Parts: sequence; structure tokens; C-alpha cells
Amino acid sequence: MQLGNDTLERKSLLEEFVVEIDGKIISSKTKVVLDAETGLMLTIISRPQRNIINVLYNNAGIIFSKKDIKEIGWPGRVVSNSSVVVAISEIRSVIGNNRIITISGEGYLFNSLL
Repeated sequence: MQLGNDTLERKSLLEEFVVEIDGKIISSKTKVVLDAETGLMLTIISRPQRNIINVLYNNAGIIFSKKDIKEIGWPGRVVSNSSVVVAISEIRSVIGNNRIITISGEGYLFNSLL
């Protein structure tokens, strides 16, 4: 995967993944976010949001620009910056506000130091 102004490899976004963040299980296979302890459904999230979570989580501490986030969430599609802002907001509501940090003028990063 390449970062910055380069295009992210779309192939890596098609691979299956499962991540657990603070007791929440997020999988590429389903929109459903599960409680890791009980297995119960907590909420649902979209494919773009799942892809963004996966890439940020697996690259914790690396800053991703809005352009990067667009390519991660909506590869090959034209979307507005507001789509990124809304997706990040919805992701924060699922995994916690302190997990995705906004770096003003640069982008977003996943905070793994909790």
C-alpha cells in the first residue's frame, strides 16, 4: 500500500479483514458491528466506513489526507470532502471519539495509545 499522493492499492481493500477495537468487532464481510464479549449486534456501518477503519487501524499513527480517505472509502469514485467528514464522524460514534484524531490541515490518524 502506498500513502500520500499516490493511489492506494485497490486490491488490498478487497481483501477480507476483521478488526477488534475496544471490544467491537468490525468485519469486511458484514455491515454489522458486534460486541466482542456477547456477540450481539451494536450497530451497522457502510463498506466505505469499514474500509476506512481497517486501513487507519492497521496503519495507526500514520496521517491520511482527505484525498487518501476518499480513495480508501470510495475507490475510483468521485466524492466530496464532506463525505469524508461525515464518514469520520460516523466512525467516531461507533469506535469512540478518541480513536480517530484530526490533524488540522493534514488529515486523520488512528490513535492506538489507549
